[in-house]
Amino acid sequence: MSRLKNILRKMSKVREGIARRSFYDKVNISDDVRDNSPLAKKLYAKEVEAYRSIIRTDEDTILETDINVAALAQIGNLVITAVENGAAGNLISIEILDGATAGSETVFVEDRNIVIGIEEGISDYDAIIAAIVASDEASALITPSLDGLGSDVAIVSDIVYLMDGK
Repeated sequence: MSRLKNILRKMSKVREGIARRSFYDKVNISDDVRDNSPLAKKLYAKEVEAYRSIIRTDEDTILETDINVAALAQIGNLVITAVENGAAGNLISIEILDGATAGSETVFVEDRNIVIGIEEGISDYDAIIAAIVASDEASALITPSLDGLGSDVAIVSDIVYLMDGK
């Protein structure tokens, strides 16, 4: 019965991770299933069936989730997250340049490269977010948000690629 509790505990953590869209590399429950308990094997089979699209198994009964995680980048208080999960988001670049007027920030998109025009020293991150949201092309690629308590004055930034998309 303790092996069954161990399986339940591990599977519960996998479900929690899936709900949080976390990425699990591998969860090994082979020893727990090999105890020949029919109940343990039935529970394992039920979990695999329930999560068929995100769990792969091999001969050693190792669970490996296939959950995709969105790529992201941070520039000052601005957090940019790829709309689509997966490694393709790692190809999206953001560049913030001086040359626009505060209140009329610009967004230019070419392929997966996004260039944002600001008025250095005056434009803030709320204005950048508004400009991105107003651009259908940019909004199709990224979702902007703020990390922190408020919107600081935006900074000019060289090309930054989103990363950690899986």
